Amino acid sequence: MKKGIILLILTGSLLYGCSSNNSPNSSSSGNTGTSSNTGKTVSSLLQATYTFVSDSNDKGAKSGTTVELFFQPNSISTLFVANSSNAVSYHGSWSYDGSNLHLKFDGSDFHPNATFPINLSSSKVTFPFQVFSASKGSSTWDQTYTGLDEATTMVFEADASDVSNPPDEKTAISDSYKYIIARLKADRSSGDNIGASLTGASYGSSANSVNLISAGTACYDTCGLPSISSVSQTPDGIIINYSDGTQGEILLASWQSPPTSGTPLSPSSLVNDPRIHLIPNPPHDPVDDPKSKTAVIFAPFNDSKFIGLYTGGGHSELSFDIHSNFGQYDNIPLVKKELEQDGYNVEDFLDSDVTVENLIKYLGSGSTPGIVVASTHGTSDGYLATGVWLGSSASAGHKSYAALMNKLKGEGYASLTTQKSAFRMVDAPQEGMMKGHDAAYLAIGPGFWEWLKSYKGADFSDSLVIIDACSTDATGYLREAIQAKAYFAFNVEVDSDLGGATLRYIVAAMSKYTHSTEETYYNMIRISSKAQEIYKEDTIFQGTDVGVLASQLDAWGYDGTTEINYANNGWLSGKMNAGQIWWLLFAGRWNPDVNIGAKNLADCYSSYWAAGNVGGLANVYCTNADAGSAPTQSEVGYATYLLTGTPLEGISVTKVPRLTLHD
Repeated sequence: MKKGIILLILTGSLLYGCSSNNSPNSSSSGNTGTSSNTGKTVSSLLQATYTFVSDSNDKGAKSGTTVELFFQPNSISTLFVANSSNAVSYHGSWSYDGSNLHLKFDGSDFHPNATFPINLSSSKVTFPFQVFSASKGSSTWDQTYTGLDEATTMVFEADASDVSNPPDEKTAISDSYKYIIARLKADRSSGDNIGASLTGASYGSSANSVNLISAGTACYDTCGLPSISSVSQTPDGIIINYSDGTQGEILLASWQSPPTSGTPLSPSSLVNDPRIHLIPNPPHDPVDDPKSKTAVIFAPFNDSKFIGLYTGGGHSELSFDIHSNFGQYDNIPLVKKELEQDGYNVEDFLDSDVTVENLIKYLGSGSTPGIVVASTHGTSDGYLATGVWLGSSASAGHKSYAALMNKLKGEGYASLTTQKSAFRMVDAPQEGMMKGHDAAYLAIGPGFWEWLKSYKGADFSDSLVIIDACSTDATGYLREAIQAKAYFAFNVEVDSDLGGATLRYIVAAMSKYTHSTEETYYNMIRISSKAQEIYKEDTIFQGTDVGVLASQLDAWGYDGTTEINYANNGWLSGKMNAGQIWWLLFAGRWNPDVNIGAKNLADCYSSYWAAGNVGGLANVYCTNADAGSAPTQSEVGYATYLLTGTPLEGISVTKVPRLTLHD
């Protein structure tokens, strides 16, 4: 959603600041009192947030709208205006000599330029300009201390909502990282016992390779919480490591913005071919089906409790809006119904029911489920948010986290509480962008799945796993920990509508007998590349941004030893005509018995295609069963492999493990 419309949230006119009448020598007095409602005293402007109360002409912000001013390193000042669904920001400059603050903005409708004294120990301050009026006057602001997590998030939000020059996502995350480093230095200089020099990881470093710093703040110590031992920047946000070994992530980039208009799909000429709608008889050959006819679906934010920033433009532009729901509340029931019709016993648990105990029970106790669906927030190093709420921020969640770990120990899961990369606190905005609306949830990481396999006997090498979450396949950590026979996940942030459509499509397409995960992936890539409908389930993507799916969705197979990427092996190895294989599968299903259909293809190869003859009038079936040229041996072999699991001709490429839903 573009930022222009969010100016409507302001009362009266657009944001007006002082005119040039506010000279650099203007001053204000009366800044006395006690600052902060957090028990912490502001000692640096980097720690402070100023919340607008009113102009001297008694004008204030519209009910539900918050106007805040805060400071970033490199002399960047920020005015941030937000309500529960939209925001707009202005960036200016500042300097402070220990007594006087110089503040300047150059916005078309907010341009104060003033120097005035400010008392950092005050709870209320007065600025010598008005916010909602261009006339001379002053404005009253509340001065409060802002927590580290919350302030870092605000920097990113302000970048994303800049009215004149919004940076790209990479820069916005980098700005937040620069803030957190400067903020930790400011906290140390204010008397906190932090220690050694501060360093940090640069953008592009591995999310699991953290450059250590020695840092902490008095609040963490005096509140009985651990100090910060390291921070690092990731493609998602900022990871904070604490001295007790726990880890939190300030999740800044949480999903893609939906398109203003989705990709329109046009019907292919094949839509009206009655053979397209032929569904073969069940082959009664379950060799490639999951051994367990069970499915587990978990969706911890089905009711939209966890609300995050949209980011848009494929990482080249930041759009800004609040997501009103996670987008899966209408998809999960449809997926569950489809799987139940296919004979699966489905366990779906939502929202606060997505607990560690339930995940262990349904994923690792007894037989491993044949299908696992995770619909949640994800991170680039493979963490998935659960429905376990920990507190108002990653740092504030420490006590809840410690209590949870003790609870798990009491339940017999002590080994899990010490498992590397099993858990993380994930912090992101909730129910709006204003100060005080962050929320921290427990996330499970790759180590959790490794623990399930080591301690609970879980084995996903026969399972279909669909990770409907952002960015988890940017690294292989989660995929390598699970090792599923068929695995779908996104490598970047994804629009939740596209993610939900992908989930529905996979299940709907595979509900047809003999349709494998590899064929389903190919058809999704076909739709993404051609924007055409052929099968009835293709319409699931109508109106979504399906054109980006080919670059965002990854598919992998695990053969018990090696992970095999669908995108450059098997059907899509580049060594065969991919369209030819699609057509051979199409023709192989003209007979209700696909074993006969596969034999027909092999007969065509041996009688005609091997010699470069398409068949002609001598065999109308063989002529119609190819895509206009004689298929190669490997193409026929791969098509028959996909149909039945048994290649009837030689294959010269690496096969992707075949998995069907209910053959």
